[in-house]
Amino acid sequence: MEEKVIGEYAEDLEFWGNKLINVNLYLYKDGQSSIINTAVYGRNM
Repeated sequence: MEEKVIGEYAEDLEFWGNKLINVNLYLYKDGQSSIINTAVYGRNM
């Protein structure tokens, strides 16, 4: 996959967690899929 994220290739987006928010972004293009995941701490929670 190319090294840029384009919105039209986003297949799914997941958020879960309480104080630590986990995020998964699922991408699909030309028969290839990729998952980008990260975690961030929420503010004022």
